[in-house]
Amino acid sequence: MNTPINYEIVEQKIGELEVPEIGNASIREIVQLVSSIEAATGVRYIRMEMGVPGLPPARIGVEAEIEALKNNVASAYPRIDGIQPLKDETSRFLKLFMDIEVNPEGCIPTVGSMEGSYAAFLVSGSCHKERDTALFIDPDFRFKNNRCS
Repeated sequence: MNTPINYEIVEQKIGELEVPEIGNASIREIVQLVSSIEAATGVRYIRMEMGVPGLPPARIGVEAEIEALKNNVASAYPRIDGIQPLKDETSRFLKLFMDIEVNPEGCIPTVGSMEGSYAAFLVSGSCHKERDTALFIDPDFRFKNNRCS
């Protein structure tokens, strides 16, 4: 079979993973699979599963980070509700690209989707003081017959 990556190696690595159906593999199992295929073939994948694509950063971002470090940004944690320029630009981005108006006060930058989800969960759980229980449904990213298991 003519594929960009050696088909036999991919099939071998899927077999070594010992997952009955690859379509039911967890994100971590897929990460393990791709890492083993990379090691065996030397072919690099663009890694998007955990928010780390492995792409080089944009020059403007690197320069801004260097400038921020020169301005002593590493000496203190930012405010918990975010820094104002980032909040303003987040609000502007939402308007320009999604035509949604969100007050900058409602834009809370986080360092990733897990932190953002946790913060949103905490906020939503604090909205009604009379409610002391939350139901957290975790589909585990697995699907069977087009339904979450």
